[in-house]
Amino acid sequence: MKIKNILVIIFVIVAFVSLGFFWWQSTSYSKEVLKLEILGPKDVLVGENIEYIVRFKNNGNVRLENPELIFEYPAGAIINSEKILLYDSEKLGGNIYPGQERTFKFSARLLGEEGSIKIAKATLSFKPKDLNVRNEVCTEFLSTIKKVPISLDFNLPSKVTSIDKAFSFSINYASEVAYSLKDLSIFIDYPKDFEFLYSNPKALDEKQWDINNLNQYESGRIELSGIKKSDTQSAFTVKMGVWNNNEFIVLKEATSWLKVVAPSLYVSQKVNNTYDYVAKRGDSLHFEISFRNIGEEPLRDLILISKLDGSLFDLNTVNAPSAKYTKGDNSLLFESKAFSKLEFLDVDEVGTVEFWVDLKKDITQNILSQSSQKIKNIVSVGQTREEFITKIETDLLAKQHVDTSNKFMQSSGPYPLQVNKTSKLTIVWEVSNTFNDVGGATMRAIIPENGTFIKEESHESNGLTFNQETSELVWDIGSVSAGTGYTKEPSRIAFQIIISPQIATPGGVLLIPGAHISGNDEWVQKRVEYKTEELKGEIVGGNITD
Repeated sequence: MKIKNILVIIFVIVAFVSLGFFWWQSTSYSKEVLKLEILGPKDVLVGENIEYIVRFKNNGNVRLENPELIFEYPAGAIINSEKILLYDSEKLGGNIYPGQERTFKFSARLLGEEGSIKIAKATLSFKPKDLNVRNEVCTEFLSTIKKVPISLDFNLPSKVTSIDKAFSFSINYASEVAYSLKDLSIFIDYPKDFEFLYSNPKALDEKQWDINNLNQYESGRIELSGIKKSDTQSAFTVKMGVWNNNEFIVLKEATSWLKVVAPSLYVSQKVNNTYDYVAKRGDSLHFEISFRNIGEEPLRDLILISKLDGSLFDLNTVNAPSAKYTKGDNSLLFESKAFSKLEFLDVDEVGTVEFWVDLKKDITQNILSQSSQKIKNIVSVGQTREEFITKIETDLLAKQHVDTSNKFMQSSGPYPLQVNKTSKLTIVWEVSNTFNDVGGATMRAIIPENGTFIKEESHESNGLTFNQETSELVWDIGSVSAGTGYTKEPSRIAFQIIISPQIATPGGVLLIPGAHISGNDEWVQKRVEYKTEELKGEIVGGNITD
């Protein structure tokens, strides 16, 4: 009896195992007979337009019904669709019959660092005929970014000679990608012992610069200045990448180290007898470069090189009687045989060299394209190298004129003016600005007693207000960007006055006295101002009265 029960149990177990095996075989059928693969390039360039081909084939003898394909692009792909695409049965062409093969194509541009691996994925699900269970097959394809044709040069000095002293460095970038890169950003990670001073162009939060568009063979430059607060060796890291669906994808990265070394020379510079001189266009500059031996031993046979860097320098005006200099060149060489202090400089002794140079009066398109205008003198003495920056003050200018074209407002009455006749004149104020952004700009003037400001016009929305008690007219301009009136349209405002001259005076009748404009130069942190010429209206007819 016991043996019979045991045989029954064994029979039941074998039956269940057999049924389970046949069920597993039926549900895994698809994985054995459906071939799914992704074809594409294994090595790619950043920004290169590539094509993935998804191919599948039914190698079995059963129809595969209601297929669905999910294709997932690699992370960081630039695409014109969703990152994950779903193709339903209709889009796939319906059921997949035995022996049938189909292909689908997907295009993208891949972004990432050199050597990074990008993975595309495909999943095909379906229901074999006469089975109620859906099956799926998955596959992946790996591409490696072999080259990123973007240069990112981090020009950081390997050493500085003192802490708590400003030094300059730069980031240069260029693209050879055969595609217009959009929404780029450059980030820099400073060490904890670094104090940021300024950058050109301006940075977001002192460490981010956004580049809207970078075409093939285009380049750019970021100039920075800061202070090292300790003598430890520190790392600076700069990253360049693209924003894609709110994700920052790094394309290039560079790290440089900076250390502070004990100097043997202390170098300083005065311009026009001032350490922090702010220059103006057309200035004549007197440079005095001093060097002190702060080491423990005398120094011999030194050479001092002064390199002038800046498009505003008029190099043809350089006057350096004791230096080796070729007219039109930007480097001056001071040798020991001409200067006793360069030949022998004892401990704690100071030597000085000097030269003169003018700044250009005329400004060109090239000069105006450089915002936050400055000139630089790079001085090298022995193993010591220092960069001295002199900021250039902007020219905030204005003018006023009578508009006779009715472009801004409708004028009336005679012009030129006539005695005992009333005219309504349109006055235009026009503002320009050369080098640096200006904030808090205002322009003001007094309307003379012989004229009447037309209050009926609403000017407040344009920032123009009139004080009837003082007869003062004020234009609250606000910000005036660099290049306004040169590379950009000037800022303008128009208003009208009524005037009825009673007598004819030499030179015409005074309409508006010299208008005064002022604002804050945001680069040099200084108030700048200018006064226009007075505006007179010509009178015809009547006897001239002194």
